[in-house]
Amino acid sequence: MDKLKGKSLSLPEVTKESIPERLRELIGKRSVRAAAKDWGLSFSTLNNYLTRGTEPSLSVLGR
Repeated sequence: MDKLKGKSLSLPEVTKESIPERLRELIGKRSVRAAAKDWGLSFSTLNNYLTRGTEPSLSVLGR
């Protein structure tokens, strides 16, 4: 333990996907309209997540 005293440890940086990137991955080859219907969302809501930078609430994420 004494060897580490005074030295900083760094962890490799983990990159996180943005919400729109992850949604596009989950949508796959479906249309946005079809994915919205499958997930119980309106088209406009899902489209806002993808294009306007809005973020889903925790209750929506839990679906």
